[in-house]
Amino acid sequence: MDDLEELLSKSKDDYMDAISSFDKNKNKDNLILCMRKGTKYFNKAEKAVSQSKIDGKHNDGLWVTDLAESCEAILGSYLKHIMFLEFHNDLIDGAYSKPTDHACSNMQRMVKKYSAKNVSDKLRADFLAAELPTKGFDVEEAEDKNKMDVYLPVGVGIFLMIITLIMAMIIKNPSPTQFFIIRGVFALSCAAVGSCIPGWLKVNINGYVKAGGAIALILIFWFFNPPAILMS
Repeated sequence: MDDLEELLSKSKDDYMDAISSFDKNKNKDNLILCMRKGTKYFNKAEKAVSQSKIDGKHNDGLWVTDLAESCEAILGSYLKHIMFLEFHNDLIDGAYSKPTDHACSNMQRMVKKYSAKNVSDKLRADFLAAELPTKGFDVEEAEDKNKMDVYLPVGVGIFLMIITLIMAMIIKNPSPTQFFIIRGVFALSCAAVGSCIPGWLKVNINGYVKAGGAIALILIFWFFNPPAILMS
């Protein structure tokens, strides 16, 4: 599996060639070339990090550790790139401006999540000192949403709900144990179906019972008890 540096080797070589050309002849055109090649290199690194997540490579511990270490090095290079542009900004009449708030956020999150804390903290401090955005260090990525985590409990809940309603219609005079099981399973099935709903639902019964989310649904359908209506 290729690491990040190998994926970016062509862009990095082009960027370094542009730097070499500028060292030989410090003029406006060569500086603009450095800006263009540098932007292409660092943007490609950002996209490679996000694409690796989509491809599922972040599930490989060794690969993701190597990726984070590559991000450390690239972020260090990015700091030097910005310092270089700011130092020579007069050649382009001050046309250079600071990057957007989301610059390097993917690589920053990789370092924050998978690198040593002292490494992450130092890089963040360096970015702050350079007055560069630290969005990736400060804002965590959104939690992954696995569709199966939603569909499975809802499907099981609907199945159990149907079974308990059928039992409630068939068993007209249930024993206390049967009634308790039907009532409990129905309440749990309703909570499973409602598990895909955000946890805004709250229940407060006379100040004694307080609950939210799925627990609230269990309490609502336990006390409401639809199977008892069918049995009656």
